[in-house]
Amino acid sequence: MAKLDLFHQSNGGHGHGGPLETSAVAAFRPERVHLDKASDLPPPPDFSTELPYYLEKSSAEGWPGYSGKVSESSADKGKQIVQMSEDRIVALIQNWLKNPAAPGSW
Repeated sequence: MAKLDLFHQSNGGHGHGGPLETSAVAAFRPERVHLDKASDLPPPPDFSTELPYYLEKSSAEGWPGYSGKVSESSADKGKQIVQMSEDRIVALIQNWLKNPAAPGSW
């Protein structure tokens, strides 16, 4: 699996409205992305312990609707993300066409 290394945060830029999603949107509709109106948010808590955890968010009050270091977003990064997605979809379809009976080839 290819690694993008486009975003310098522990979750790779994932998260609702995070830099990965924002960059992908900017690749298609850069006029809809207004980074000047957003500021970076602190990283989410680290839940990588072996103990189970419980996280409850009962209210969206105070949440700006996005996550992460949005300042790392860009249309160029979004174009890379879109290209990788297209390449993987093509590879998936080609694999399915070559091996239609293989489990998981779809």
